Amino acid sequence: KGYEPYVTDKYPAKKLAVLSCMDTRLTELLPQALGLRNGDAKIIRNAGGIVLSEVDSAVRSLLVAIYELGVDEVMVVHHSECGACHMSYEAFRPHMVERGIPAAVLAQWEAWGIAQWLEGFHDTEASVRETVAAIRAHSLVPHDVVVRGFVIDSKTGALTEVDCPEEGHCCCHGGGGCHGEGHDGGCCHGDHAEGHEGGCCHGGSHEEGCCHGEHGEGHEGGCCHGGHGEGHGGHCCHHHDPERLKALVSERVDVLSGAFDRVAAQVRDVRAGKAPRTSLEALREEITALDQYQRTGLWLMDYEADEAGLLNPDINRSILSQDGLYNLLRELDTL
Repeated sequence: KGYEPYVTDKYPAKKLAVLSCMDTRLTELLPQALGLRNGDAKIIRNAGGIVLSEVDSAVRSLLVAIYELGVDEVMVVHHSECGACHMSYEAFRPHMVERGIPAAVLAQWEAWGIAQWLEGFHDTEASVRETVAAIRAHSLVPHDVVVRGFVIDSKTGALTEVDCPEEGHCCCHGGGGCHGEGHDGGCCHGDHAEGHEGGCCHGGSHEEGCCHGEHGEGHEGGCCHGGHGEGHGGHCCHHHDPERLKALVSERVDVLSGAFDRVAAQVRDVRAGKAPRTSLEALREEITALDQYQRTGLWLMDYEADEAGLLNPDINRSILSQDGLYNLLRELDTL
């Protein structure tokens, strides 16, 4: 009967969702510090507790929590001594090579923009503001949902609220944006620093801001794209211009769709006896890239982006057909 004290239903009693880091120190400390019991809140955790784009899994979970489970308040809780600070692809890459990830696969990811995707943050409070801003500015988050930001001490559990102004905040994790012109403590303080369609920072900025690159321009939910503009206090915004990211993802889907078509055609020839199985060796690198694309979940991300209308319309997208890649890879295993 040890389970009985934890019996509850799927609806959060406090109508609260918490977005925080996956750090092991927070497993019990975070709910204890917040006074949460089983069933009180939906707790969403990832590396850093951040929102990278309008379609990432953290946003998906928040939208489900809001529309399906009755959440009306969101807490963004980052923590001291976070491992996501100063995290970088450059540090990961040698370990990926050591663990056997092929160079061709890494090249595909690099073309997509993995360096930006795995880039950490460099100022915890600024990252809280950006994540809060990204959630508030998301086009599917209702305006009556309360979103607040905090930093928790990883040792003591002490919780400090971060001032996240409704206007002038930054969006630098890829989604969200600055609502109009920046205010003191925000991010868009330079000449002509203004928000545009959820973006921010047309031009340089200063005073506690984050977007200092020349002609740093944000649009359609993007932010801080000019010359990797560095922010004061060690903060920096390295995330892609959404249009550039859209082009990169579209290019990847197009290239991999070509590889998918060639491998599928060769498999058909082998099945029909028109070519020996050894003929597939010439396509080994492409087969490896397709396998990694499916196993890492990148296929699903691209599929969802395409379903949301975020890819260029004139590309080859045969690789995104339902179950097509999965079935092809399973068929290769049986040859």
